[in-house]
Amino acid sequence: TFWGIGFLTSAVGHSTTKALISLRGMPTDHMASVLDNSVQWGNFLSVSSNLRYQLISAWEANLMPAMFKGFWPLTVASTAVRLANCYSGGVQWLLWTRMIG
Repeated sequence: TFWGIGFLTSAVGHSTTKALISLRGMPTDHMASVLDNSVQWGNFLSVSSNLRYQLISAWEANLMPAMFKGFWPLTVASTAVRLANCYSGGVQWLLWTRMIG
């Protein structure tokens, strides 16, 4: 499911971006093709995001209740872990795009 979501949302977003740039009369030759970009987003989400999602879910379900007691400590810890997840996902996307060219 992660691959399909990545592919579909990227196809819509990238197509929209290219269309809007073209409407302004600017060239889009320097941009990746919609298909190539969408396939790579799907690949990235199926590998990186799926793994990170599973790890965060396991962390929150199994480890956090044993480590943090009370509403606020659990909320703060969960927020911190999710923010770190978002940041690491962005860094991993940059590394992914450099790797694939």
